[in-house]
Amino acid sequence: MFQRLLIIDGSSVLNESYYGTLPEQMKREKDRSKWHLWYHEMLRNKEGIITNALFTTMKRIEKIIEEQHFEYVAIAWDISSDTFRKRMYPEYKGNREKPDESFISQREIFPRMLTELGYPVICMNGYEADDCIGSLAKKFENQIPVVILSGDKDMTQLVSPSTQLWFSCKKPNQAEELFDDMMQGEQQISLSQYGLPDKIFPVNMKYVPYFMGINSSQVVDLKAISGDTSDNYPGIAGIGEKGAIALLKYFGSIDKIIEVINSGALADKDKLKKLKEDFAAQTGTRLPVAKLLDPDFEKNARFFQKIAQIETNVPFNIALNQLKLNIDQQKRRQWYEYLEFYSLLKTV
Repeated sequence: MFQRLLIIDGSSVLNESYYGTLPEQMKREKDRSKWHLWYHEMLRNKEGIITNALFTTMKRIEKIIEEQHFEYVAIAWDISSDTFRKRMYPEYKGNREKPDESFISQREIFPRMLTELGYPVICMNGYEADDCIGSLAKKFENQIPVVILSGDKDMTQLVSPSTQLWFSCKKPNQAEELFDDMMQGEQQISLSQYGLPDKIFPVNMKYVPYFMGINSSQVVDLKAISGDTSDNYPGIAGIGEKGAIALLKYFGSIDKIIEVINSGALADKDKLKKLKEDFAAQTGTRLPVAKLLDPDFEKNARFFQKIAQIETNVPFNIALNQLKLNIDQQKRRQWYEYLEFYSLLKTV
C-alpha cells in the first residue's frame, strides 16, 4: 500500500449515499411526513432496518481503500450539534430540516459499526467533524500525504502542498465535466488518466483557484464575506459570493480591505475615484463602497471569519500508527450478515 492518509468526512459521505439512493417518489415528494409511504422500496434487511445509506457508503469506502491502496484511514464524525460555533452564533445551521427517520436510524448505526469493524472514528465534543478533519490533516501532513474525501467545499481551506481534497460530486459525470472545462486550452488530458474513484474531482493547490475562484488561503475570508446559506450565516449582507471573490482578488484578504478602509482612502474623493476605476478595470465589477464603509464591516467580517475557519488544533492525542487500517474480518462478516450486505461479503 502507498503511504497516504485518507480522512473521510463521514457525515458528508453518508448523506450523499442516503439521498443519492432514495426511491424516485421520495425524491419528488417535498412533504417528508409522507416519505414513510415508500419505505418498502428502500434497501432493508429482513428485520425491516433500512440500509440504503449504510450499504452504499461501505461499498464506496471499501472500494476506494482497496483500489487506491490506502494504508492509513480516519473517519471524522459529528457527535453533537452543541459546538463552539453554535455557542458563538445560535443561528448557526438553524435552517436545516430535521432528517427523515429512515436516515436517523442509519446515522445511529454507522459510527458503532465502523468502530466494531476497526475503522478509526474520530470525533470530539464541542467540535464538528470538519474541525477533526482539519486537525488530523495539519497534524499529519508533514509526515504523510493526506487525502480528504468530502462533498463540502469548505474543505478547500485545508488544501496545501501535502493535503488535497477529493471532492465528491453528486452527479455521475460532474467531475469529468469540471475537469474538462478546467483543462480547456491546455494540453489534452482526461480525468480518467488520474485513476481516481468515480465522481471524484481532485482539488490540489493548482486547482483550488479554478474550483473556488480564489486561493486556498483565501477561502475563510471568502466565506466570512459571502456567508453560507447551508450553514445559515449571512457574512456581509449584500456582497455575495461574486462580490467577495472580486474583493479578494483585488485586495487579497480581509486584513488588507480593513487596512484600506482605516487609511481613509474611501473617504478621500480623489483616492476613491481612482480606486473605483482600478477595481472595476481589474475585476469587471463595482467596488461596494457603501458596504465597506458600514461601521460594522470590520466587526462582522472578523466574527464570521471565526465561524468559517475550520479548527486545526482540536485537543485529541492521536498517533499516526493508531490510524493504520486493521479491519476485524469476523466483526465485518457478522455485521454484513446481519444487515444482509451479501455482495460485500464476497469481497472479503
